[in-house]
Amino acid sequence: MIYLLDTNAISVLMRADARTGSWLSSVRVDDRVVICTIARGEILFGLGRLAQGRRRAELEAKAQNLFAALPCEPIPSGRWRFLRKAENHPAEPRPAAR
Repeated sequence: MIYLLDTNAISVLMRADARTGSWLSSVRVDDRVVICTIARGEILFGLGRLAQGRRRAELEAKAQNLFAALPCEPIPSGRWRFLRKAENHPAEPRPAAR
């Protein structure tokens, strides 16, 4: 079975939630746990909105560790090309609307 983690699940893993970590360790060896480029881009976008500092640096390190441990499944070729940029680069936050 393939488990696709959404942005919320990735965020919970970054907070080292014991229940989610326990579930992840209980996944069978022949199952796959993956993330997708959309969720990866959302995490990077959220990190990019944080002010520079220790908290952001810690969360960026946790995100990179998760990204290294969980395969990232791409969006099928030819679809949503603009999202491919989010795969490795956070988007620039937009200014607040007035």
